[in-house]
Amino acid sequence: MYHKLKKKDKQREENKVRAYLEEVDPEAAAEIQHKEELKMAEERLRLRHGGHKKWARDMRRFKGKMTETETREQYHEMMREKNALKDR
Repeated sequence: MYHKLKKKDKQREENKVRAYLEEVDPEAAAEIQHKEELKMAEERLRLRHGGHKKWARDMRRFKGKMTETETREQYHEMMREKNALKDR
């Protein structure tokens, strides 16, 4: 319950700032809104399809055979990023 209330409070504050920015500088407000929309679309794509790529499936399947450290680090970085997005 606490987190829901904090999230609503944060959303209200962001809405107030956006409304003020739209009054003061509409072009900057439109640019910020466009950046936020792109960010949300990117997160949805990563979260929804991140672990279903053929490369990721193969890495999970042959986990014990990942000998290249670079490949292993790429896989773990992708999984950390996916889990971070999922935790939001």
